[in-house]
Amino acid sequence: MEDLIHNLLEIDRGAQKKLTDAETQRNQILDSLEEQQQALSDEILATAKAEVTQLQRDSDARVQARSEELKKRYADAVQALDESYQQRKDSLVDAIVQRCVGGE
Repeated sequence: MEDLIHNLLEIDRGAQKKLTDAETQRNQILDSLEEQQQALSDEILATAKAEVTQLQRDSDARVQARSEELKKRYADAVQALDESYQQRKDSLVDAIVQRCVGGE
């Protein structure tokens, strides 16, 4: 009978050790998963920040290019208007004087 009790105690100790080992292994796995999750999260965040930075650079470049294009178009329009005025100013002055003096 004593051997039976002794065997049951040994089985119980073995089961408790296995349970403790399993709990330790579970905690290690959970810790490892948390570390992997954090590393993955950090990687995704870094990638997203890099993409946002690149998109901002691209956007800034497009804005700068469009701004330069509009400045050139404005300068060209002003130059064309000035050239037109220079070519036609004498005839415009004559037409204005004619209307004022001539009564047209």
